[in-house]
Amino acid sequence: MFVGAGVGVGIGHTRPLGLIPPPSYSPAEETGYLDNWDGSDVSSVALDGSSNVTTWTGQGRTVFTASGTGITYTSGQSVVLPGPAYLSAATRFGLAANPALTVYAVFRHPALTELDSRVWQLGDDGGNSLAGGVGDTTNYSWRYDGGNRQMGPATVANQWRVIIFHRAADATYGEGNIRLSGTPLTENSVGNPTGVPTNVADLLTLGGYVVGLDAQEQLEFAEFGVLNANDTALHERIEGYTSWKWGTPV
Repeated sequence: MFVGAGVGVGIGHTRPLGLIPPPSYSPAEETGYLDNWDGSDVSSVALDGSSNVTTWTGQGRTVFTASGTGITYTSGQSVVLPGPAYLSAATRFGLAANPALTVYAVFRHPALTELDSRVWQLGDDGGNSLAGGVGDTTNYSWRYDGGNRQMGPATVANQWRVIIFHRAADATYGEGNIRLSGTPLTENSVGNPTGVPTNVADLLTLGGYVVGLDAQEQLEFAEFGVLNANDTALHERIEGYTSWKWGTPV
């Protein structure tokens, strides 16, 4: 684990201790939990003879399989996706096209130059699916057909953060929201906000996937999780959990 992990209070912690779940907490306890992938679990990552990641298995046993080479693993900590290589699983957990959703990632990235490096995507096209991205110095964003919802403040390079993409069931694309290390982000720009997702393909990806995107840049993940739920108390528990476990600020 990286600096701050296991110390009981994350670096930059500001939330009252009473609102941080104990170290024994797991997102698997939550209603709507689907799966989470944990870089601290060495047994969950499989490598080939050249030390490339071939699979990353979730705590709920969903298997991400590597597409492309050069995906590496820092033992006990994190999986590095260099771009354009990505991880994918042939599932959507039975979710409808427009579900309640909380997707969280403990991640970091170098200084970015592209507008949209895809963090994750649910569905198999760039238009009618659900997806989250991160870009250059200006934004974190929901990505979708004919538009996007870009949110700030500016991205920060080489710092571990927990990011939460969340939305209610039956929401429009423009109603998706993002939290970064305990802070709700504010909208910088939005295009085509009234559209809704319609894709129901069984595909979940971590990292770049869609043909025609800006060049995918490097992203590094210590943990990634998906829940069929959306409420502030849930998000605060996840932020507290990642603060205890990984040292992410909240």
